[in-house]
Formats: sequence, structure tokens, C-alpha cells
Amino acid sequence: MDLTDRLHDPAWWRDHMGARLRELVPDFDTIGPFAIPYTRLPRRLGTYAEEFPRWADVAEQTPETLLLRPKLGEAAVRALIEAAAHAVQVRRDTIAAGRVGAEAAVARLVGELDDFDREILAGQAWTLDPVSQHVLAERLGVNPVSVSRNLPRARARFAELVTDPARDSSGVSVDRVKAVLSQKDRFIRTSRTMWGLRRWGVTEYVNIAHAIGECIDAAGGKTAVATVFAELRARYPDVSEASIRTYLQTLEFVQGKGVVRRRTKADPWPALPPLSTIRGVFRSGMSNEIRVAHLVTTEVLRGSGQVLHEAVADALGVRPGEQRTFTSAHGPVTVNWKLASTSGVAIGSLRAHAQATGAVAGDTLVLVFKLYDATLEAVRIGADDTTDAQVHKLVGRAVRKPSAALAAALDDVSARGRRLGGPRSRR
Repeated sequence: MDLTDRLHDPAWWRDHMGARLRELVPDFDTIGPFAIPYTRLPRRLGTYAEEFPRWADVAEQTPETLLLRPKLGEAAVRALIEAAAHAVQVRRDTIAAGRVGAEAAVARLVGELDDFDREILAGQAWTLDPVSQHVLAERLGVNPVSVSRNLPRARARFAELVTDPARDSSGVSVDRVKAVLSQKDRFIRTSRTMWGLRRWGVTEYVNIAHAIGECIDAAGGKTAVATVFAELRARYPDVSEASIRTYLQTLEFVQGKGVVRRRTKADPWPALPPLSTIRGVFRSGMSNEIRVAHLVTTEVLRGSGQVLHEAVADALGVRPGEQRTFTSAHGPVTVNWKLASTSGVAIGSLRAHAQATGAVAGDTLVLVFKLYDATLEAVRIGADDTTDAQVHKLVGRAVRKPSAALAAALDDVSARGRRLGGPRSRR
């Protein structure tokens, strides 16, 4: 009896509730770096996509710990384990087959889709002459609404397959193809996922924020929010309404009474909370140092960019639309606050700093920003550190009374009446 059959046996669940996923699925570690295919899993699992983006992130989870999470039942956990086993098999088959031609690679990818997804993608996405949704619905024996609702999901599922390194049997990655297309002047990006020939005379797609700005400019400097949604969805079908809404809410734009326009120098910046209210942030050394406690995650160790709170960036002298680079013994780190950022203030990779301090996932990295010379140091706080040692590393000095030291390190910037866009914010 294989794993899929055992997952439907109540006795198996009783005996394996405390076993880790890497123990339940043979060769689990071979898929560790690859993304979990949430588009092909029960939607409830998608709630945890940010916490567990890759298989390695769930390796230490057990059926018991997963079932304790809100919204997850036995069916969802079973689907996750089955997906892991399937990913291992796909990876094994891909390696065994070796490199194949582009046609065979595409056929293998398309074969991963079910009949419904293949039919609606072939009729709506993979053709220059799309079939109407009513015709597709008749072919499939479903309501046209079902085709409309499932098309975005089918696109997402196929995009996930295409970008999954575990299925790269052609030796040519999607990123490589995109890079080549970008370098060739005869090609032009026509939407988030589509390319075309420049001679077709189509509008070039840059990004969602740029597309919103073009829509506003074409309307004379301001336009109805509803118009932005309608025009962008018609022009770029693979850009979701949720994404458009997210970018409309960035600092790049100003909304009011159903109308949106570009931000100008006359517009005030949103108020920031006092620095003292931001968890894990402290001042020391006559306010010349900002110390930020940053959790070490698998993303940090992988080298992914991280996010800082806007109030921290302001304290570091970085205003919206600006950036500042801090030098360190392990390489420069840039704090960048883009107006069109949907995640706030970005900070570059901290991987080298984590490695230099011996930090592992679950530790805390105290980032010591020295404002007077724009340098950065990193200090590790581990589970083996005593309370006194932890406070010492957080505030930057030895203390007798930890609670008093922490309180003294909190700097209430609101007492200075500071506000983004105020006198100090304009340079």
C-alpha cells in the first residue's frame, strides 16, 4: 500500500500524528528548495503561503501541529502530504529523463494540468483567436460563470508549473527566456506575463503602478478609480483587480471621493507612529544608533530582501522616494523606500550578516544602524542567551535593571511633533 492509500487509513493517522513531514515522505529533502504549489491545493492551505512558501519550511511540521492551525482539517493536511509525495516523484522522473527538447518539456508541463484547465487555457489563453466563454462552457458542459471564475485560477496553476524548478527538464529556465526577450529590441512586454513583437504597435507594459499612472495621465491628471479598474483589466487581463487596488493604495497615488491622481510635492505624507511604539526597536548612544531586532527566518538565510517599518526608515533618515546605503564588514546594505512599494520599506539581503554571526532560523539578529557614519553591525541573540545578555544586545550596553534599560532605550519621537512631510522631511 503506497503513501496515498495509507493517508486514507484512520490507523495510519493515529500512528503518525507526531511524525515530521520529512519523515513521512521518502526523499522529502530533495524538494526542499522548491515552492509549494498552493494553486493546486485546497484554498485553506493558501492562508499559510507566506509562512511556508517552500517545502523546506514545512519539513519539521507534523500532522498534529498542522491540524492545530485554524481552518486546517484532515483533508487539507492529507492534500499537502500527497502534493509533497507527488513533487518528489516529479523531481525523480525529471532527473531520470534528463534534458529533453522544448516540445517534450511543454507536453510534460501541459500534462500536469487536468482536462478542464487545459480546455479553458487552450480556448482563452493559448490562442490569438480566443473562443467565447459560452462556447467553452458548452464544450465542457458547465455554466459560463464557471469558465469565467476558473480561468484566472487555471492561469495561476499553469504559471506555477512553468516557474517550478523541479519541473525544468528542458535546461532553459523561464527567467532565462525573460532575460533574452528583454535584451532583444524587437520584443516588447505586453502584460504581466505576455510578450509580443514591437512591430505590432502594442502598448508596452512596465508594471502595474506605471500602467495606473499612464491611465491617470491620459485622463488629464486625474480619473475615477472605477475607470482605472475597467481600463487596466481590459488592457491587461492577467493583472488582477486585487493587485490594482493594492497599488492604488501606495504612496505613489492620492485617492479621494472615488477619484485618483498622482502624488505631488504639495501633498502631505501620512503620519507615522512614534518609534517607541514599534516592537523590537530601540535608540542608544544619544540617539546616534537605532537598534532593530529582526527575526531570522529561512528567507533571511536564503538571502531574500526584507522589510523595515516606515517609522524605522524615517529615523534612519530615509524618506519616501529615497534610499540610504549603510556599509558593514559583510557588505553594503541599502534601505529603499519606493513610492510604489506595496510592502513598505525594503532592506537588502542580510544573509551575510546572519552567517557571520552564526545565526540560525529562530534566532534574532539585532541590526545596529549607526547614523553618524552610516554603518551597520549585526549582533545575534540566540535561545541560549540569558535575559541580561539579551537586553545588553538589544540596548547596546550592560544593565542592572533590564526593564528600566528597555524603557530608557525607547525614544518617543511623537514628543518632538515629527511628521512625515514636516520641516525635517523636506530636504
